[in-house]
Amino acid sequence: MRASVPRIAALLSAGYLAAAVLAGCVQGTGTGSTVPEPEVSEPAALARQGRHEEAAAAWLAEAARAEAEDAPALRLRAADAWQKAGDSARAGETARAIDPDGLNAGDRTRRSLLLARAALARGAKDDAFAALPSLEEMLALPEPAAALGIAIRTARGAGRTRDEVRLRAALDPRLPDPGANRTAIWSLVRSLPVESLAVEIPAAPGQPGGAAAGWFELGRLAHAHRVDFPAFSTALLRWRTRYPDHPAEASILPGLTDEIRRKGAPPRHVALLLPLSGTFASAAAAVRDGFLAAWYAEGSRNRPVVSVHDTGTGEPDEVFRSAIAEGADFVVGPLRKKAIGRVAVLADRGAPVLLLNALDSGAGPPAEGPPLYQFALSPEDEARAVASFARRNGYRRAGLLVPETDWGARVADAFTEAWEASGATVVARAAYRGAAEDLAQPVRDLLGVDTSEERARRLRRVLRRSIAHEPFPRGDLDFVFLVGFPREARLLRPQIIFLRAPDLPIYATSHVFAGVPEPQHDLDLDGVVFYDMPWVLSPASDEDGLRERILALWPAASEGFIRYYAFGADAYRLQRWMFRLADRPGEAAVAGRTGRLTVGADARVRIDMAWARFRNGVPEPVAQ
Repeated sequence: MRASVPRIAALLSAGYLAAAVLAGCVQGTGTGSTVPEPEVSEPAALARQGRHEEAAAAWLAEAARAEAEDAPALRLRAADAWQKAGDSARAGETARAIDPDGLNAGDRTRRSLLLARAALARGAKDDAFAALPSLEEMLALPEPAAALGIAIRTARGAGRTRDEVRLRAALDPRLPDPGANRTAIWSLVRSLPVESLAVEIPAAPGQPGGAAAGWFELGRLAHAHRVDFPAFSTALLRWRTRYPDHPAEASILPGLTDEIRRKGAPPRHVALLLPLSGTFASAAAAVRDGFLAAWYAEGSRNRPVVSVHDTGTGEPDEVFRSAIAEGADFVVGPLRKKAIGRVAVLADRGAPVLLLNALDSGAGPPAEGPPLYQFALSPEDEARAVASFARRNGYRRAGLLVPETDWGARVADAFTEAWEASGATVVARAAYRGAAEDLAQPVRDLLGVDTSEERARRLRRVLRRSIAHEPFPRGDLDFVFLVGFPREARLLRPQIIFLRAPDLPIYATSHVFAGVPEPQHDLDLDGVVFYDMPWVLSPASDEDGLRERILALWPAASEGFIRYYAFGADAYRLQRWMFRLADRPGEAAVAGRTGRLTVGADARVRIDMAWARFRNGVPEPVAQ
């Protein structure tokens, strides 16, 4: 005789859904102890033979004949058979038709899992996740691992990364070999935005959910201290107290600790690549001396080994490879445009690089490999800074006075691009050739003075009589962007005053100032506002005395090279801080000699310099 319907329901209520288990729970008709084999027509036997569609139909038939309190469990068994037959639609339809109030706690959990799988199969990912039972309900099953596996797939399909971590953490102690699961957890945690890593720290070790909380907090610590090994080590001690015997201890922490130690460690051997022979030798020597002065000032305890290589005597890529072969783990340089282009495309760079110039905008992307940063004294960047400063001051209409050279055109174009992108307008642009030429005419063109005189001539012809006229400059200029060096600027500014525009604001880049005060020559620049390095504008701000030591050692530094010394000193400081700056693009900053230094997401170092105005021939700071 087949097992009674109440007996089957009792077994299902106990959590035995497996066909093999159900098939063994039958009673004989006699008084002997032998349990007869079930009929082939029994639903459990059909399921055991892999005939799941027939088993589902048979269980539904049994449910139709069963008592009302027993039918829900039999229908659930039918829904499970449809799922095993690969018919998720029928499985979901059958499960949805079951009143969950007629099921025990375990069967209600299994029904929820069937509904989740059915929704996932039809692409309703959010519905699938919403249908899942709670983690506590799944853990209450006699064998929760299979249920957690279903929930993990559902959370992944719905893009619920944080929930997948929580489910995998619950599954972890139930796996015979959890290594792959822990690697997956850590990969998921590292993919989360930092704001998703906040957790409520358990009040006591071993509290439910503590494993998942430990993973999230470890992810937050790794993000917050990703290049600061001492801070990470301190935070890790507290983490271990909160989460003793955490699964990450043996599987993840050794590699993570090594990663943060490497990222946060300053270089041990720095190679400095400069063109110390040839056309750029003087400027390169100033950069080298500024770099070495900063190295010496750091003291002997932590400073790296520095090797200096001349790119003027060989091919830059070969000089680079030679430096790496000698053990350099960080390279600063080269300096010239052609040389940095050669290094940027090397596929075997072998070490991080701080280029001392900017790659051309049309250059292709650097080759894959260690990080490649760009640090440049860029006149184009200064022009963009002038545009931004003028806009902050409320100006909208600019006039440009630029040298008739490729350099002048590049600077003017950089300003124009940034200026017009802000919604402002360039209303006039004039070019001059040099101090040896007549500089009055370009200024007349810029100010529109000849146009004023032409209007007076036309009026005389119309009236046929002489009239008094004084030419006046155009009235639609808010300010003038003057591009040039001290010699030309000292001649152009008086022309603007002479042509009746003494109050017209004039902005310039650092090139307008020689780098050392020369009041007797710069009186003609009074009123001109310009952008320059703090080290140049405010010598008193040099608290560690490095500037004065450089001037004492190399008196030529005061003769036009002071900016290169500052550039070299900052290059040394950057290689010590580069990884921390690059780790927080645009946020982390270092106060440098050239200005406030940050690293953008494009790996370019940005220099925020200072503003000054000539007064009595001497630069004075201007509030930003």
